[in-house]
Amino acid sequence: MSENRRWSIDLEEAYEIIIKSNLVIFKWTLSEEVPTDFVSENIDMFGYTPEDFYTGPLKDYWDFVHPEDRARVKGQLYYARAHGSDSYKNQYRVLCKNGDIKWVEEWVIHERDPEGRLMHERGILHEITEMKRAEERIQFLSEHDPLTGLWNRLYYDARIAELEKNGESGVGVIIGDINGLKMVNDAYGHKVGDQMLVATAEVLKQIFQRPDDVIARLSGDEFAIITKSRNVAHLLDKIYVACRNLTQFPFEVNLSLGYAVRKKASVSMDSVFREADYAMYRHKLNRSRKIKRDMITALKRQLELKSIETATHSSRMVEMAEKVGKYMMLNTSLMEELLMAVEMHDIGMVSIDNQLLDKPTRLTEAELKEIRKHTEIGYHLLVASPNMAGIAEYVLSHHENYDGTGYPQGLKESEIPMLSRLISVIDSYEAMTHRRPYREALTHEQALEELMSLAGSKYDPEIVKAFISAMKTN
Repeated sequence: MSENRRWSIDLEEAYEIIIKSNLVIFKWTLSEEVPTDFVSENIDMFGYTPEDFYTGPLKDYWDFVHPEDRARVKGQLYYARAHGSDSYKNQYRVLCKNGDIKWVEEWVIHERDPEGRLMHERGILHEITEMKRAEERIQFLSEHDPLTGLWNRLYYDARIAELEKNGESGVGVIIGDINGLKMVNDAYGHKVGDQMLVATAEVLKQIFQRPDDVIARLSGDEFAIITKSRNVAHLLDKIYVACRNLTQFPFEVNLSLGYAVRKKASVSMDSVFREADYAMYRHKLNRSRKIKRDMITALKRQLELKSIETATHSSRMVEMAEKVGKYMMLNTSLMEELLMAVEMHDIGMVSIDNQLLDKPTRLTEAELKEIRKHTEIGYHLLVASPNMAGIAEYVLSHHENYDGTGYPQGLKESEIPMLSRLISVIDSYEAMTHRRPYREALTHEQALEELMSLAGSKYDPEIVKAFISAMKTN
């Protein structure tokens, strides 16, 4: 067929097609706010029958529309009628018979007489509840932190820009930073770290409840609060107390906080933010060493709770290290580092599953790989603590072998720190002479023979000699 052909369909046929698409159709006159031609097989998606709009619970169509949307929908419909439009579209909520709330999209066609007077209206309702929920979710995620539910950096910056534009004074900015989050993630895993972030967010929500308060998570461990409260110092004290009362963690949740107030409109909000940020870092610097030391102490305590043998194992190793260190005539500084490193050499074990530590049979290769992570975890924990950073390298390398077959870096001979080579011998002797779930303990003599047989491959030969001599001397 050479010419274009136009397809036409009358209104009633169109309605028949729409009915089969599971849409709701209604028709009403202008003399009464009651639909006169509901399609019953589709209106039941809301729990109603057509009769419900005549004699049932609905006095008129507006009882079907959510109360919060009625005025808006009425206004838009009446405006469309009065201004001669042929149709209009709208989205609003409706009340189902069982009390549920659903979203619909409505398309209304105005049927007019030849003179343009409005005679009837036909409407089509299309349920869009899931689409609206998806839109709301996207909107929420665009402005909120998905983990804590707090406002995100984007919203915070927009609010600051708004305050800057409006020139509001008396606005306070609080900056908070969770101390030791990285150590928690390294020691207990990111799941526990996330739980700590969520718990901290809940503390902030409970304290800052004014309608105009804005609580935002700016980055991994940093929070910001915009408030017009006048008693900010008192609120900060409440945060400290509430965080100390978070007893679900094996450590104390601790924040560093700083705040500043915009006293004059001429002062930029950026300056207020920087002043609060500086106050927070000053607070953090004053307490950082103590906080991280306390975290290490808490980790050591947690390690002892995981296994009594691990605690006594560390104690026995410290005693042997003192004997060998004296025999090798280590200077005071090296001796202190040795004893501290021996005490902390297994700190990374705090993150290892107890089922692996207590397994009664030999570990599989995959399980060994998991346990071997403890050296790197221990390193990251210690290097984050200023007073422990110096021994982190010894802890990282205490499972390296003299011939380069150890882990985690495959170092050999002098590449391995001397104190790590010494800890390796002490740790092995301690392990050999105490029973394990999968083997019996060796005698003192058998353990020394084992050390000698592996000197030059697993152990530094000179350190093995020094260890044996020190043990015989003592």
